[in-house]
Amino acid sequence: MISAPRNPIGQILCLCLALATGLRAQEAPPTALAVPKDALHVYLLIGQSNMAGRAPFTEAESGLIERCYLLNDKDLWEPASNPLNRHSTIRKGLNMQKMGPGYAFAKTLLASQPDISIGLVVNAKGGTRIEEWGKGTRFYQEALRRAGEARKNGTLKGILWHQGESNSGNPDDYLGMLSKLISDLRADLNAPNLPFVAGQVFHDPVKKPNTKAINEQIARLPQAVPFTGCARSEGLTSFDNTHFDLQGVQILGQRYAEEMLALAGAAAGKTTVVGVGDPSSIEQERIDALITHVANMKEETFIRNGKTYDASTAATFLRRKLQSHGSSVTTATEFIEQIGTMSSTTGRPYLIRRADGTEIPCAAYLGGVLHTMTNSPVSP
Repeated sequence: MISAPRNPIGQILCLCLALATGLRAQEAPPTALAVPKDALHVYLLIGQSNMAGRAPFTEAESGLIERCYLLNDKDLWEPASNPLNRHSTIRKGLNMQKMGPGYAFAKTLLASQPDISIGLVVNAKGGTRIEEWGKGTRFYQEALRRAGEARKNGTLKGILWHQGESNSGNPDDYLGMLSKLISDLRADLNAPNLPFVAGQVFHDPVKKPNTKAINEQIARLPQAVPFTGCARSEGLTSFDNTHFDLQGVQILGQRYAEEMLALAGAAAGKTTVVGVGDPSSIEQERIDALITHVANMKEETFIRNGKTYDASTAATFLRRKLQSHGSSVTTATEFIEQIGTMSSTTGRPYLIRRADGTEIPCAAYLGGVLHTMTNSPVSP
């Protein structure tokens, strides 16, 4: 045992040294992960400023995200915390990096998948155009390189993309360029069905009208490229008419997660929620019939978070939300209660607007359809 110095100054110096050593031990990132490779789900987050994160966050969002890791500037994993873009190899100044959608994205995925950990590779830079991300550019090569490093001890599960503000003044062929980027990334990563979710930029008819066209192109991505999704921006708030604020960016992150979960189910071939051998095939048929009924609506429109959607888009949304819930929805009644009642991000009820302009809760509408379905006489 080493005896402590008898003089007060010496005792104080020893105490300071002990405290400093303890703090360094707590802050040091792990050199190795005690997580199996197939249990570390890796996601690549790329794009411009909203992906990098510009939303000021509070102490509540500044702590470590449990079971979540961030690839640092030495290409090693460390416990993840905001700002998540601080280790980007292409970023702007460190003082500009704040909170992006990756935080709520990771927390939402982890809440729905208790047996996995998340690895985030965040490599975004504000003010960039999609042309700067094309195959062969520095941004593209760094995204590939860092994803490759992450795959050494993790499994790449998807890509999140948020970019478009810099192209909103001339959005011509944005969808074509984005489709090409996805194709190139999948080819170079040797992952032809890798899920890819693109987020819409901030739009306001009065404050930011010029982003409408580019958001329309981003919304068409799922119809243009297989295994892609769109995290919509309707209803989200901004602090400067470009960058999402704390509430807006958290909702956006949740929407990214919902889309990614749905795509993961589709990529794995999970097109239904009823397991093999489940005796409730009648309930599955009823769920499918409810979604088909929505898809075939002629005069009604679906309203989600204040925005109207046509029948086809509404049915696609409900089916993706159903897939994201996995096996937790097994009956038509559960489908109405958990899928067709309200937005999981805002809590606002879904509505159905009839031809005469009247609106009723979507849950009541689907409940009526189900009642008719289950009480109709069987054809001989």
